Amino acid sequence: MEYLNKFSKFEILLKNKNSNEKVTREYYYNEIFPLFENIKDECRNLLNINQDKMVVLKNESAIIAKRATFINAAISIATIALSLIFIIYLLNKVIRSLTNLNSKIKEIAKGDYSQKLNVSGSDEIASLSKEFNIMASKLQAYDLLNINQLMKEKQKIEAIVESISDGVVVTGASNRILLINKAAEKIFNISEEEFLKKDFTYAIKNPDLFNLIDSVRKNYAKILPKDYIDLTIKHKKSVNYYRVIAKPITNIAGESIGVVTLFQDITKFKEVDNLKSEFVASVSHELRTPIASVLMAAELLHYEIPGKTNEKQKEIISIIMEDGNRLKNLINDILDLSKLESGKIQLNFKNYTPQKIIDYVLKILEIRIREENVKIKVEIEKNVLGVKADISKITQVFTNLIENSINYRALNKRIIIELGAKLLNDKVLFYIKDNGRGIPEEDQKKIFDKFVRLEESENIKNKGSGLGLAISKSIIKNHGGDLWVESAIGLGSTFYFTLNSAEDKPALI
Repeated sequence: MEYLNKFSKFEILLKNKNSNEKVTREYYYNEIFPLFENIKDECRNLLNINQDKMVVLKNESAIIAKRATFINAAISIATIALSLIFIIYLLNKVIRSLTNLNSKIKEIAKGDYSQKLNVSGSDEIASLSKEFNIMASKLQAYDLLNINQLMKEKQKIEAIVESISDGVVVTGASNRILLINKAAEKIFNISEEEFLKKDFTYAIKNPDLFNLIDSVRKNYAKILPKDYIDLTIKHKKSVNYYRVIAKPITNIAGESIGVVTLFQDITKFKEVDNLKSEFVASVSHELRTPIASVLMAAELLHYEIPGKTNEKQKEIISIIMEDGNRLKNLINDILDLSKLESGKIQLNFKNYTPQKIIDYVLKILEIRIREENVKIKVEIEKNVLGVKADISKITQVFTNLIENSINYRALNKRIIIELGAKLLNDKVLFYIKDNGRGIPEEDQKKIFDKFVRLEESENIKNKGSGLGLAISKSIIKNHGGDLWVESAIGLGSTFYFTLNSAEDKPALI
């Protein structure tokens, strides 16, 4: 109020025209100006107070902001932590369920259909678990049905196999014995219980038989199509002969999973065949002398030693000599075959290179090859060092096979014959390939039998006895090898035979 009164009084002095200027100025300097300075000081103090208060409030606001930020951060961290814990919990729950499901599925894949999952809740995992349990139950029921059916089929097959009079041996993919019937047990004097699931060579120690089964299992049909061998088994009081036939067992994918081997008892047939061979050999031997006498007499007449003969007589004598020579050759072939089959023939084994043998054969057949305009190709692998053979007998085999290719050539086509040799396991494989007419499939096995001749060819000048291939097969068999043919009508034929590799390689001839 005091400040207002002083200002009012000063205002009156300024407005009054009669007031003394000096009094007014003094009043201003004495009263108003100090008052104004006081007011200004008070305002300045007030401003300072406001500024100080604002600084204090600012600091408090900063503190409150920091506190709020910290609280927000703490709440956020807590929220995130709780969320992560919850997510981890859910993930662990799902992962545990999926891991359990995966382990159960693996067990089912192994064939254990008794697997079950615990069902709790009504979520998708629980629904999946229910469906899995339903599937496992159905698979278990189906498996039991299949097992019962398979057991019935197994018992039926075992009963059939046991009732077979021939021996039967079934081996698996690793040549382990899976089944032996009673006849096979008797043949090899073994017990199925003792050797079941044992290696074949452990139960039956016969390399030739094992090689047959192993070659069939490995599907060597394209190279060595023969699926049987003749087996001789000696017992204390008897000798039995068996025709062993091996056939591969394949799955749906066509993969070989084993071999079934059948042992056909051919002892009686072998004995009859031996008797027949002995009889024919005996008769042939007895016929050799009179045939020689007949031929000698015919030759004397041919050369007119007893006296002159007319043209008609000469024609008859030529027929006698021709037929007599054919009969002589037949008798010699029969006697040779008899010796080969009985094992009485003596073979002179030496080590030869395949090139030496083929060159020797081509030299013998040089004239016939030139006359028939035959093109010869020779191909021998470099890694084939040599074979152990009787060169005269092997030459006989080569000669017979090459002459057959010439005799049964295709019409209006130049004869091309390929000769070669290559390694086949531990043996040397020779082959004679032609571009002839080919051999029908039904004749490819029987052509190696005695007295079997195919349809006559107009190219054959001298008719044979039908023993050439039988003799060739016996020669190769006596060398420890085998002889077979692959052929197709119109595409020619390829004859294969195997010989043992040379033992003494440095001394090759």
